Amino acid sequence: MGDGARFVLEAQGPAGRRTLLDRHVNPRARQEDRAWADVWVDLGALAGQEVRLVLRTEAVADPSFDWAGWANPQVVRWTGARPHPGERHQW
Repeated sequence: MGDGARFVLEAQGPAGRRTLLDRHVNPRARQEDRAWADVWVDLGALAGQEVRLVLRTEAVADPSFDWAGWANPQVVRWTGARPHPGERHQW
């Protein structure tokens, strides 16, 4: 039962709304979705702009068992090489 959930990240600003991430996860059907996932989104195109970041979770088609949420979202400015998602790192 259920067809997973979507994670959506949008930037809203004077230029309008821009989708930065739209990711469908379905742990029932895809084993690779059965763990926490670090996701990195490059915000470089928004540099110098004042924007509001909006994080949402949504049902795909069937909302049954769509328990999903974001954990520890952060905006980080890297001064050196960025680690690969999922690797341990120091903030």
